[in-house]
Amino acid sequence: MLDEKTKLLNMQFERLIHLIVTMTVGMATLISCLATIVYKINSLLIIDGVLIILFFFYILHYRKLENTVQSWYSSLDKPKLS
Repeated sequence: MLDEKTKLLNMQFERLIHLIVTMTVGMATLISCLATIVYKINSLLIIDGVLIILFFFYILHYRKLENTVQSWYSSLDKPKLS
């Protein structure tokens, strides 16, 4: 069984991966939306919509992940009653 500190280290690695993925999807969304505005290609609106929805749900997931890790930090900071 993994102890709390090992779990936290694993969670920090997962946070990093999710941050990279979230930022990549955000950049792809931004570039796609800018391309739609500049080139006025209506078919890109479908891609924009999909990317915006995907980015929204990535943000929600990343928020939940961050809140979980922050609660773990606070539980590790509390003195244990033994």
